[in-house]
Amino acid sequence: MNGGVEGLLERKSAGHLNPRHLVRAQRALAQAAGARLLRATVTGIHRDGPAGPWHVRTQTATTEATVTVRADKLLIAAGSLVNHNNALPRPYRLDLQTFTEPNLLYEVADRHLPALQDLPTVVTIDPEDSGDANLSAYLLPPLRYPDGRWYLRIGPAMQPAVRELRTTDEIHTWYARQRITPQQSALLARMTKVLLPGLEPVSVREACCVVDKTPTRHPYLGHLDKDESLTVAVGGNGHGARGSDEIGRLAATLVLGDRWDLPLSQETFAPAHEPGAAAGRPDYLRPPYGLC
Repeated sequence: MNGGVEGLLERKSAGHLNPRHLVRAQRALAQAAGARLLRATVTGIHRDGPAGPWHVRTQTATTEATVTVRADKLLIAAGSLVNHNNALPRPYRLDLQTFTEPNLLYEVADRHLPALQDLPTVVTIDPEDSGDANLSAYLLPPLRYPDGRWYLRIGPAMQPAVRELRTTDEIHTWYARQRITPQQSALLARMTKVLLPGLEPVSVREACCVVDKTPTRHPYLGHLDKDESLTVAVGGNGHGARGSDEIGRLAATLVLGDRWDLPLSQETFAPAHEPGAAAGRPDYLRPPYGLC
């Protein structure tokens, strides 16, 4: 309604997830099904001829030893780094862009926890403003972090004031520094004041995530080569974590050659190769970039 606010409260099948617990559970399920877990950094991928096996060169963080894994088929799920760090064999590059995802963490004192313990996960949509002043936000209730403290977390739902990360160094620096821009901090503070005007945090921390976007707004799930030995599952568009179980199942379906059983056609998720420099910057890179 004009000039008002509409709200929807979901009591079931809604909330938040712990990414550490999610990855731990998925890893355990994979190993229970017979997967071998090799914790290492991929430093290169190449193939022995057009129809030969793939070779994935890796290096562990604790040693300088290089381990090469041979595979008849590869599934690459490198997220926002898929076009960086030799995650794809040359000359493959996907039409996928990476953006900053700023967050603020508000430390909540123990005495304030009872008043906030029933706060649901909140997502607000501001449809009137599509620019950097958009106040769409997501807010997580107080959660205990690995340092033992309780934090409220807020981020931009429609991703105003984001910045594109175009190089490997830019992505690594954004992660390493964990410092968002003054514009992003001011905008998130304004969002917090609207949602929780009486909040009195013990401290405020900045947190840096990234979000990747595809021009279709759908994940890329498909083969890159004619013999279907190289497959990708990337392009979460801000929804990758919550849909990761199903995305992984569909990716496995493709790799194993099983029947595609999703109501949406497989072509909907076809990977697109990066356009040449002459094509210019696509229109979809202008904000808003879509709801996270």
